[in-house]
Amino acid sequence: RTDYKDIHYFVWTDAITGAGAAAFFLIAWLLIWLLASLFDLVGIPLRDLVQEDWFTATYAGLTLGAGLGTLRNQLKIIGTLQSVVLLVLSILALPLAIAIAVFLGAVVVSGPSVLWNATDSATPVLLSIAIGAYVLTNAVLRDRDTDMVGGAVLRWSGYALALGILPLTVFAAISTGVRIDQHGLSPERLWAVCSLTVAVAFGLAYFVDALVGARGSWRDRLRASNLKLGLATALFALFLALPVLNFGVISTSDQLARLKSGAISAKEFDFSALRWDFGEPGREALARLAESERTRVAELAQNTLQLESKPYG
Repeated sequence: RTDYKDIHYFVWTDAITGAGAAAFFLIAWLLIWLLASLFDLVGIPLRDLVQEDWFTATYAGLTLGAGLGTLRNQLKIIGTLQSVVLLVLSILALPLAIAIAVFLGAVVVSGPSVLWNATDSATPVLLSIAIGAYVLTNAVLRDRDTDMVGGAVLRWSGYALALGILPLTVFAAISTGVRIDQHGLSPERLWAVCSLTVAVAFGLAYFVDALVGARGSWRDRLRASNLKLGLATALFALFLALPVLNFGVISTSDQLARLKSGAISAKEFDFSALRWDFGEPGREALARLAESERTRVAELAQNTLQLESKPYG
């Protein structure tokens, strides 16, 4: 029963204040580095302090908090700025809609396999564009029809973007599935699956709302879906925060099964991922592999245990 206008206002206000706080942090971080360089000239070792992890975390927390606190005290100004931000973003809806239409047309002609054959980062690229389409759709949508600007061109651009989110997220999901089939599970890929679950849910809801409401009700349908999907996403995030699932355990079991079945050879197996990326379950599994009856597996596992840092490249 919460008024959609209130939800819409605070979501965008939080986004703008968050972006402003991040910008303030970057400026403050640049300032501290310049001061460190200045003090280096007179022998004051401020740079050594700045490079300490505890200082970075403390400084980031203080500057982000100061930025957020200052901006939150200026909600009237932020409210005015919100209208400007939405106007600027809505103008970008048309070129993005055209670009997505061209992209999807090229995929239809070339086949979807061209996406994951061309790059290893198809999923983040596709998901980023889908998120951009979602943001710009809502920039056009506003909180009610009377506040929408730009006339029919921008409205239909928003409509096209709402339709384009689903295919982008589906392609991203397929790309992730291909990577999992090739390389198995990892905590990073499982988090990607969770993100894609949310993205596909939004894409499917937007696609259905746009088609069913094509004669004019699609805007109200999308606004209603935003509230339902927002609540569902919050509940899903709460579930993931509970100690029910352990992605390290799941990933470790999958990788060990692949090694045992011969789906991947000992030479190609990523022992370093067990030690540094899979948490305690991975390290425990690596210690067991170091005592394996398979000589080559035990040798590679022992070599990994002796490393002081994760190898790259």
